[in-house]
Amino acid sequence: MWGKEMPEIMTTQDFVDGRLDVKSLGEAANGDENTQVVTRTGETYPSAKKAIKTMIESGALPAPLFKSKYHLESSGLTDGKYGYVTDSIVESANGRTLVQRCRYVGF
Repeated sequence: MWGKEMPEIMTTQDFVDGRLDVKSLGEAANGDENTQVVTRTGETYPSAKKAIKTMIESGALPAPLFKSKYHLESSGLTDGKYGYVTDSIVESANGRTLVQRCRYVGF
């Protein structure tokens, strides 16, 4: 056992903290456009959807809004550009479009 360190023993508190951290990560990844995540340490941050919505609405993430996927695809957006669709519903994504809860971001 020369040169090898002993593994660190996990405490009950480590497991409790880990469970709370996983809960916060789940809220951050799956929360809706209004979710504000509060971590076990008391820090707060928006869910991914809320952060994206805030960036688009504030102009920090300049994305033109389109009424439908058709309007987005026929807009002439070039590679590397994107747009936000407000009210289209489809079943699956193609190679250029990410579908997330009836909202598209074109790539």
